[in-house]
Amino acid sequence: MNVEVDFGSSRLPVRVPDDATVVEFRDAPASRDRIPVPELVRRALAQPLEMPPLSSLVRPGATVTIAFDDPLRAPATVRAVLPALLETLAGCGVGADRLTLISANGMHRQFDPAELRAYLSPEVADAVGLDRILNHDSSDEAALLDFGRTPLGGRVQHHRALAESDLTIYVGNIGPNVWGGHGGTGVVVGLAGAESIAHHHGRDVIGAEESCHGDQRRMLYQRHKEAVAWQLERATGRQVFYVECITDGHGVREVFAGHWASIRRAAWPVADRTFDVAAPAADVMVVGLPERLLYGETDNPLIALTGMSFATRMWKRAPVLRDGGVVVGVSPSRGVVDAERHPSFEEVIRLYGKVGSVEALTSHEGGYLSRRHGRGYHPAHPFWLFYEDEYLLRRAGRIILAGAARSPLTRALGIDVAGDWETAWAMASEAAPPAPRTLVTPTYWTRPRIKFEVNA
Repeated sequence: MNVEVDFGSSRLPVRVPDDATVVEFRDAPASRDRIPVPELVRRALAQPLEMPPLSSLVRPGATVTIAFDDPLRAPATVRAVLPALLETLAGCGVGADRLTLISANGMHRQFDPAELRAYLSPEVADAVGLDRILNHDSSDEAALLDFGRTPLGGRVQHHRALAESDLTIYVGNIGPNVWGGHGGTGVVVGLAGAESIAHHHGRDVIGAEESCHGDQRRMLYQRHKEAVAWQLERATGRQVFYVECITDGHGVREVFAGHWASIRRAAWPVADRTFDVAAPAADVMVVGLPERLLYGETDNPLIALTGMSFATRMWKRAPVLRDGGVVVGVSPSRGVVDAERHPSFEEVIRLYGKVGSVEALTSHEGGYLSRRHGRGYHPAHPFWLFYEDEYLLRRAGRIILAGAARSPLTRALGIDVAGDWETAWAMASEAAPPAPRTLVTPTYWTRPRIKFEVNA
């Protein structure tokens, strides 16, 4: 049968066996018959989980920091929540001059004012003022305070606003993510210093068997996030007021507010019902790759590899890719790196090609943590992607990019390149068992991401 899959900025028809399984996110039939989003937000703010209503947490003239998931995420959540937050705070006597908005970038790149204005909406950005909308910088020691260590040994160095603002609010998303199974509790990463992020983003955590699946309840990485969240509360004597949304193909679907632990208990079952999709274990997995995803353009071969790896790790019950299986990413990737946005990516890719394994790569990470950089991704960031991608690099018998250009960087990653789909499928068939079980995810990155609930 023919299936149209994402292919850069367009779609590409590919021919797969008639018994292949095609899996993608689909909204529930009744998903539009629900409470209007502004009302969902108002209710969440007025009746938060295990915290007082927002209106009772601030006094007139209080200083409030609102941190938010950075513009790498879709804007539906911040555009739905921020207007209601500003209105509620203004009604409590907290005007724009008492607010600071922080893009919780973690170790991502710095966004320019025009990008932040477009993401938040011109109305919100202009009401607050661009001079009060900041990027978090994980390397800016002046903006960071030390909040001790977690019982798991990680340093907790985070933005000083968590201790100095009268109230910190965090606006974020809950949805499938390699980093925890589901996103959420965004202060832990988004407002952290580089050394703190390195502890729970290290190979021993993100690459551990306990983290290489999609079940957030059993994940080692989530235990590290919880430890940081509790330590921040102990050290500051304060709680962050979270507002977190679940979004689908039409925008905000559910809104939760209050304490992070209570939100998890309430939101995770809803997220499971929204994003878990039945799928078979596959010998060949086909992943459509759009022009950009997560951290940038799929022309960058490490980002293209991450786009394939992410999908293979998002399984529950049993691995979605059988051991030794084949993954085919469909992408016109040119195999090049934007040196301004990703200043160390090419260097680290070449280093990986030289040392030959992710395990050997880890010994070089420390030299990048303290390296100075500009507005691009932190120099250590490609190491985190390698720790995420090691699962696929070790599990797959072959990784293929269909429609891509040959590149020394793609070759350094161990990815085979086929100029067209027919050649890619012949290569996959050669590596797979006879009559392979094929799973196609044509819109994994252009529709809400899903988790594969596998009955092996």
